[in-house]
This record gives sequence, C-alpha cells and structure tokens, in this order.
Amino acid sequence: MNPGAGKGAALAAVAGYYGIDRENIIAVGDSYNDLDMIEYAGRSGWRWPTPGMR
Repeated sequence: MNPGAGKGAALAAVAGYYGIDRENIIAVGDSYNDLDMIEYAGRSGWRWPTPGMR
C-alpha cells in the first residue's frame, strides 16, 4: 500500500477538487484507521470505546 494513501489524503483530495475549506468539513471515525481523516477535518468526532479495540 502507498504510505501516502489514507482517508485523510482522500478527504483532502476531494475537498480540494470541490473547493471545500478544512473548516467546513466534519469527519466522524470509529477506528484507528480514521485518525488521519479526523486530524484533517475542521471538526471531528470519535466513537469511543469502539468494540474490539483497546
């Protein structure tokens, strides 16, 4: 897998394509693979504790 690939990079690409500022993006995650997306978004939420994660 490309180390530059991820949900955050994908979100940034889509936001750039549509001209959406980070401050106008809301991201919600429930697992560690969502962290880069949550960090990118202007507002975010996290479901904790996530079943099966410790």
